[in-house]
Amino acid sequence: MIFPLENNCRFVGFFSSFVIASLFGSVVLAQSSEEVAKQNYQEAIRLFDNGDYSDAAARFRDAYEANPSWKLFFNIGQAEAAASRLGMALEAFEAYMVQGGDQVPEDKKEVALNEIQRLRQLVGVLELVAPDDSELWIDEGFRGRTPFDGPVRVEVGERRIAVKKNGVLLREVQLRMSSGAVVRLEVQEANDNAIAGPVVSGGTPDDDTSVVDMPPSSSSHQPLLISGAVAGGVGVAGLVAGVVLAAKSGGFHDDYLKAGEAYNMERTAARYDEVRDLEGKWLSTRTGAVVALSVGTALTVTGVVLVAVAMKQRNAQRVRPATARVSFLSNGVRVSF
Repeated sequence: MIFPLENNCRFVGFFSSFVIASLFGSVVLAQSSEEVAKQNYQEAIRLFDNGDYSDAAARFRDAYEANPSWKLFFNIGQAEAAASRLGMALEAFEAYMVQGGDQVPEDKKEVALNEIQRLRQLVGVLELVAPDDSELWIDEGFRGRTPFDGPVRVEVGERRIAVKKNGVLLREVQLRMSSGAVVRLEVQEANDNAIAGPVVSGGTPDDDTSVVDMPPSSSSHQPLLISGAVAGGVGVAGLVAGVVLAAKSGGFHDDYLKAGEAYNMERTAARYDEVRDLEGKWLSTRTGAVVALSVGTALTVTGVVLVAVAMKQRNAQRVRPATARVSFLSNGVRVSF
């Protein structure tokens, strides 16, 4: 299609402005990302110098997210190691060596390789097979979402492993990790029974490697269950008290009417005082009955709702219990369920 000269000029002008604006926006965005990365890096250095190693590692990771650079993995590894998160430190140092390649300076290469060699003796490997976008929690610390690029390094010793998705606990196990062990954990969706397949070590683990399923976590539903039971109990007590007060109020009302009739026949000060006293008792017990019945009903309903929610959460968290059987082989250990 052939445009008139005037239209061609307008088109070229518009296209040039669009290109310039796009380039300018990209430059501004890049500068902004670099500035954010720099600020996070400086804050991480300050935190590290103050001994706040966990927060320093988080800020180094924020700097990497803002402006990815393989060089930051060295800082992340140092901070994670200082925070005693040895698995994450090892992963960071390995990423530093792999992504840096020939560009890694000799002095830092020596440090990184020494750390890798040291840390590998202090961790095992967790191979997680779970639905996509599942959360992995180790000792109540968030480690990431599935799928992972590779196995997850876990510090030796007693570890609590939890896998969640959309706020629902899919599986929770108590893991005693040993050096060099490779543990494979398979988890299914929440509406199915979670099953773990065989686990085979890739090294020479200690003789205490084991994996045992934990009972469904009570951290979420048990407080609701207790609160519901307490509210329901207090509510029932309130209803009983309301019924008792209502019965007393009825009795006082009958006595009040009789005293009124007696006062009409014998208008004395004593009869008048009796009528006023019975009237006060009748009105106070009636008010107490109304309040007790209202509060008791509300608390009872609240208790029932809380118990129902707690039971629903417990059923959602229900997992298949299992006990680990450990068999020691010539090349390692096999854990089966």
